[in-house]
Amino acid sequence: MGVIFTLAGIFALALTIVVFVLVVPKAKRKGMTNPFLIFLHDLFNFNQLWLEKIFKFLYVLSTISCVAIGIPMIFWFEKTLKRVYIGSRFDYTYEDVYEWRGYIGILLVILGPIVVRIAFEAIMMFILLVKNTMEINKKMDAKSEPRLNTTEQKNDMFDSQTNFYQDQNQYQFQNQAQNQSQSQDQFNSESAPQYSNGNHARFCAMCGHSVGEDGRCGFCGKQN
Repeated sequence: MGVIFTLAGIFALALTIVVFVLVVPKAKRKGMTNPFLIFLHDLFNFNQLWLEKIFKFLYVLSTISCVAIGIPMIFWFEKTLKRVYIGSRFDYTYEDVYEWRGYIGILLVILGPIVVRIAFEAIMMFILLVKNTMEINKKMDAKSEPRLNTTEQKNDMFDSQTNFYQDQNQYQFQNQAQNQSQSQDQFNSESAPQYSNGNHARFCAMCGHSVGEDGRCGFCGKQN
C-alpha cells in the first residue's frame, strides 16, 4: 500500500503542475474550446462562488420549512395530565386534558422567515460584496479590450488613408509631370521654325538667335 500511495502522490503532483500551467492561467482562457477545460478553469480560478449557491439553497429550504411546519402546528393539541380537586384541596385526581399549542405554529409561520432572513443576510453580506467586486473587474476587463481593438483599428485606418493619399498625390504628380512634358514637346514642335528641308530650326547657344541650316549664327557668327 505504501508504494501505491507514493505513486498516487507523484501522479497527483504531476497532474497538478500540468493543470496549473495549462489550465489555470487567465491567458489560456481565450483559446479554450473544450467545455470541460473551461469548467476546470472557472473552478480553479474561483470565477463562480459555490458558497453563494449553497447558502441560497439553505435559505430557501429554511424559509419553506418554517411555513410548512408552522401551518400544521396551528392545529396542534397536546395531551397532558391535569390535577382535578374533589372537595378539599387534599382530595384530587388526574385527568387527561388536551391543551392547544397552535400559537407556536403561528409564531413559526410569522417570525420564522423573518429570523431566517436576517441570519442569512448577515452571512451573505460578505459573499455578495466579493461577488460584486468580481463582476466589476470582469466588466472593466471587457471594456478595456474593445478600447484596445478600437485604437488598433483607428491606427490601421489612419495608415491606410495616409498610404492612399500618398499614392494619389504621387499619381497626380506623375500625371502632371507627364502632361507638362508632353505640352512642352508639343509647344516646341509647333512653335519652333522649320528649314526648307522640313527640320526644325536650331538656336544659338551664345546669343539665342536662330542659326542657319549650316549651323552658323547670323547674329554673332558662332558655329553651333
